[in-house]
Amino acid sequence: KMSADSSLPQGAVGLVVVVLICVAVDLFS
Repeated sequence: KMSADSSLPQGAVGLVVVVLICVAVDLFS
């Protein structure tokens, strides 16, 4: 694993995923 990835809190990773999904839905709708 990359050190940067392991240092990120799980909450931040989940937030990024949610934002990416929202952006994708906004673009494709």
